[in-house]
Amino acid sequence: MKRARFTPAAVVELEDAARRVDRARPGWGDKLNDAVLEALDRIEEYVEGWQTFDERGPERRFVLHRFPCIVVYVVTDTEIQITAVVYGGREPAYWRKRR
Repeated sequence: MKRARFTPAAVVELEDAARRVDRARPGWGDKLNDAVLEALDRIEEYVEGWQTFDERGPERRFVLHRFPCIVVYVVTDTEIQITAVVYGGREPAYWRKRR
């Protein structure tokens, strides 16, 4: 089974999102982190189970239902790269500039 790995930018995004959530609702930043970790378990188990972001690239997206958050990932030969954690009303494809 391929393992998921966060890119440095995705780690920063998740940390920022958790802080924002925690400021609005104390304790909920941890719940967001837990929800993302649960998403990673599902992504690792069903790598191809979620749709590609769009026709322009290989990125797939996992939409969290408890939070306004999308986990964007790419499947490589050796791993699953978590390339972005899109939280809130951000333009969903802003991370494409990282390619």
